[in-house]
Amino acid sequence: MDRKALKYIAAPMVNQSDLPFRSLVENYGATLTYTQMLAPDRLLDDQEYLEFHVRDLNMAAAEKKAPVVVQLCGNDPELVVRAGRKIESYSDGIDLNLGCPQEAARDGHYGAYLLGQKDWPLVENIG
Repeated sequence: MDRKALKYIAAPMVNQSDLPFRSLVENYGATLTYTQMLAPDRLLDDQEYLEFHVRDLNMAAAEKKAPVVVQLCGNDPELVVRAGRKIESYSDGIDLNLGCPQEAARDGHYGAYLLGQKDWPLVENIG
């Protein structure tokens, strides 16, 4: 990707950054968009969930204006990597959520709750 072309980035928003939202922000100048946070275990074990998000990404590719990055959440390196490999061919990149401050992230021990120094080895294993 051309870094100069990545001037306006639409950050991921839980349950919001689906295709209609990404198309809207692209129409207003976004040069890179993210999917909403996707759960790796559901991508691997829930066929309907996987098909929904693959369809979303395939439709985005058909009308592609801006690159799309898939955001994954989680704290199990093997699971996150397997899910990333399963969905990577449908996107322009994979992002590990390290910013979500929601209660669900705290309870599931992912997002911003992986930023403590004790979890750095875990995050390194996911990358």
